[in-house]
Amino acid sequence: MKQLRLLITLLLMISPAILMAEEEEAPAQLLEIADPYIDVHTGPGGGYPIFHVIERGEKVDVILRRTNWFKITFGKDLVGWVHIDQLQQSLMSDGKQVEFVRKTKEDFTHRKWEAGVMGGGFEGALQFSIYGAYLFNRGFAAELGYAEAIGANSSSSLIKMGLLMQPFPDWRVSPYFYLGTGHISVDVNETLAVPENRDNQFSNIGFGIRAFITKTIIFRAEVSDYVLFSADFDNDTNEDISEWKLGFAVFF
Repeated sequence: MKQLRLLITLLLMISPAILMAEEEEAPAQLLEIADPYIDVHTGPGGGYPIFHVIERGEKVDVILRRTNWFKITFGKDLVGWVHIDQLQQSLMSDGKQVEFVRKTKEDFTHRKWEAGVMGGGFEGALQFSIYGAYLFNRGFAAELGYAEAIGANSSSSLIKMGLLMQPFPDWRVSPYFYLGTGHISVDVNETLAVPENRDNQFSNIGFGIRAFITKTIIFRAEVSDYVLFSADFDNDTNEDISEWKLGFAVFF
């Protein structure tokens, strides 16, 4: 329970960073509205109420972008949010139509690189990991990662590499399968009666989901089973370890 609380705390700490990654300074620019009118919302979403309507020919200053919503100032120090669809026809100061870059699910489907951070449980220990991935095509990727697992009696570090197969890459929420191998180093707490540090090779298989959230942000969740191969030739009993983790990644 204590480890679960720590993980929840970690994710709560990560979440503001994810939101900040979605929010970026838009190039400061003065736009002239070309649509008959645009709706101005109190926040960056269709669920926020419309509190003002700006008519064709009026000018607005774009100051901030959050995914496909833009924060604008207009009139006498009024501030609101407008969707990208309602600014697409607007004119810049030189009379040319404005152009905004959109990040869509299509970008997620055709991504080449991915990097992320995850946290979870590793056989009762609290685990944190980072990884990078290269996608050979839409359904097949290679990953390299590093993880630290901290438990009451020992701590472990893992270097992992593997192949990931995604059978439905066009889905917004897409399942995947993982097959990997690597090396684990276990440092046993010295307060134990017979501390024994270990180094083992392992293999693991996993199942998970990737979900395109918005812009370049991915949510990921995974469960895995590990087999730690015994280094003792006189004792060929391998050790089984279970893992679960979830986190966020960015793609580019």
